[in-house]
Amino acid sequence: MRGIADLVAQPDPDEFELIRASGDYRHILLDGLLDSVNRNARLALKIPALPEDEHNAGTLVAWNSIALSPRNAAPGAHFDQVPPRKFERRRVISLMFEAYTVYDVIITSANFLGGVHHGPPTRAKEMRLQHLYDNAEVEILTVLLPDGSTVAVPAPIFSLLKEIGECLVDGLAPLVELLSARSN
Repeated sequence: MRGIADLVAQPDPDEFELIRASGDYRHILLDGLLDSVNRNARLALKIPALPEDEHNAGTLVAWNSIALSPRNAAPGAHFDQVPPRKFERRRVISLMFEAYTVYDVIITSANFLGGVHHGPPTRAKEMRLQHLYDNAEVEILTVLLPDGSTVAVPAPIFSLLKEIGECLVDGLAPLVELLSARSN
């Protein structure tokens, strides 16, 4: 976790490092490492995340990246404390009327972009996300803001990876602190 914490503390982390970190996210959150490490501690871990925008699933293109990590929220913004399994299912982007979750972003980054493996995606969802990664510098999305207005922005893929890391670092801090105390 120390490496992820260092990475997300950078104002503008390297894209390659974010893709590599997606492999760590996958091992921690999706492959059972978190459950394994927490088995003896039995902490009720909660990951802080700003609420999903309910309207995102019904829009052509929208994203929640600005509203995923409480670190980037407006002062006084409400945020949820969700268990890790619920965090995986948190919708963070909607493309062509289809919602994509934290799980989808991690799997695409880790399995197809080189975080753990590198190869062509096989599912349509993964192919669309890979297209955003491949065109992150030039892809412009029209973002639907909570007030109903829109703004054109670069594709949020790398900022999503950073914000997923921020949420994990903040949510897993009690476990990291407990393990550090036990090892001392």
